[in-house]
Amino acid sequence: MAMFEQMRANVGKLLKGIDRYNPENLATLERYVETQAKENAYDLEANLAVLKLYQFNPAFFQTTVTAQILLKALTNLPHTDFTLCKCMIDQAHQEERPIRQILYLGDLLETCHFQAFWVMSFGCWSTCLACGNPGVPSPHSVSETRHDWCTPVFPEGGNGRAIPAAQSCLRPA
Repeated sequence: MAMFEQMRANVGKLLKGIDRYNPENLATLERYVETQAKENAYDLEANLAVLKLYQFNPAFFQTTVTAQILLKALTNLPHTDFTLCKCMIDQAHQEERPIRQILYLGDLLETCHFQAFWVMSFGCWSTCLACGNPGVPSPHSVSETRHDWCTPVFPEGGNGRAIPAAQSCLRPA
């Protein structure tokens, strides 16, 4: 967690003032998203800055980073983080496979279709929902994965903690 706290301080400085939307800072912010996934942490303000930079600079859009941001926001339900992030992604990118699947899972959770959520996220798809790799079964056993999802998503209204099972495949090999 020490690495995250150090990066949080550095990114906090970047997000203040005119450098907030400087495309030269995008690589640092993308690494920070990766650190959030590794360190089981969450920073909505930084994640929204990444998505805003993608809006301003569509050529720099990274599907994997966006999927990580959406998964992190999903863990903070019932807060509006997921909706905020979703609204910052243009329609064309929302149709890309991992993003489309995560948005669908978010819709299932937001509409309280929990049984369908579990079936779709870990029972039916034969591809990894985060990275879209064919032939990859659900990241862990259903019981372990349910623990990984339920613990961060549902206590005290959500806390933005990581989804280890789903996010592990987002990291480059």
